[in-house]
Amino acid sequence: MAQAKKTNYLNNKDLLKEIHKSKMTYCYVQDERFLNPDIIVDSVKKINKSAIKQAQLNRVAKLQSEAYQTAIAEGNWDKKPKQKDFAVDPNSIAVDDLVFRVMTYEHIPE
Repeated sequence: MAQAKKTNYLNNKDLLKEIHKSKMTYCYVQDERFLNPDIIVDSVKKINKSAIKQAQLNRVAKLQSEAYQTAIAEGNWDKKPKQKDFAVDPNSIAVDDLVFRVMTYEHIPE
């Protein structure tokens, strides 16, 4: 009996990444480092210590995931790497390096 071909669907996380990638193809970005924000807030007033800490954690998660995916893709390893091998200290991310996306409606005419 022939086995049916497995269908690969995008999960929500991958779908959101693809939507963001698509949106950014028709947006102007002043600098490439602002392409992917670390956190999205509703106003500048909401940038506080807890938002900064969360942005650092989000950046660390992205860095760890990218490093792990790169190592897996290269495949030059004797023993399969573990994600914990790519751990990054959140405090090593300077506040000045974080990217905050502030959602406003200023661009919408009345």
